[in-house]
Amino acid sequence: TIVRDNYRLVVGQETLEVYGDVRIIVSGHCDLAVAGNVTTAIGGYLSASVTGDISATSTKGDISATSEYGDITLTTTDTTKKITLAGNVDVTENLTVAKDVTVTGKTRTSTSQLIDGHTHSSNNVNQSNTDPLT
Repeated sequence: TIVRDNYRLVVGQETLEVYGDVRIIVSGHCDLAVAGNVTTAIGGYLSASVTGDISATSTKGDISATSEYGDITLTTTDTTKKITLAGNVDVTENLTVAKDVTVTGKTRTSTSQLIDGHTHSSNNVNQSNTDPLT
């Protein structure tokens, strides 16, 4: 039992192994600083419940999400909010299994689109080809 402040310094390596459950409760803020890599191996389910914002920033590398067996879903349940993809967006098809891209609702583009090898821009209508009588 520690009644006041505690500071522990280990010069070398330390391992904590618990055969059973561990519960860590922090009544204030928690700062974790790691000079190297962080690796987690989880044999079950990972759940995070956050009241505030979530931010992930990589200043020198990629951010990726991969699911070997399940879906990857980005959802906002507030219909006044949006999901924004900035920069280049690639939807890559797995060549061995056909994949579909389904868009529900309206789609809007402010730049040209390359569809089936040809470009559609905001005013790409050939008026001579739109006469309903021809």
